[in-house]
Amino acid sequence: MPKPTWPFCRPWPDAIGGKARFSLHDNASYHKKPLVQTWLDANGDWLGVQPLPKYSPQLNPTERLWQYTRKNGTHNRYFENQGELVGTLTRVFGEMQTYPELIRPSILPFFNHYVPLIMLGCISVRLRGLPFPWNLR
Repeated sequence: MPKPTWPFCRPWPDAIGGKARFSLHDNASYHKKPLVQTWLDANGDWLGVQPLPKYSPQLNPTERLWQYTRKNGTHNRYFENQGELVGTLTRVFGEMQTYPELIRPSILPFFNHYVPLIMLGCISVRLRGLPFPWNLR
């Protein structure tokens, strides 16, 4: 199995015991950059990528974390300077890390509802040997 070349990705194959995994990508522009695509192609034997359909924030759990961040840190608030904003974001992100039960109500509905649907759809399409309808590659 080839080792990833990006430093933050190096632990992935070892951490997952060399088993194949897949990742869902939103439509962030950096996911479509040639450097990223080259890396994904080089590591396609252990990591499959499934892009999400365009304009589907309900399928992206990160959007739920941003919603929590806005509600508990930045909503309806004026920041005098960048330091105040950074301090507030650092506090909110730290609370999410230290007390994951704070974000559990925001994340669980996604995992209980959408993940099984996504998995069933992915399995169904792959069993039929069809490409994913929203595949970007």
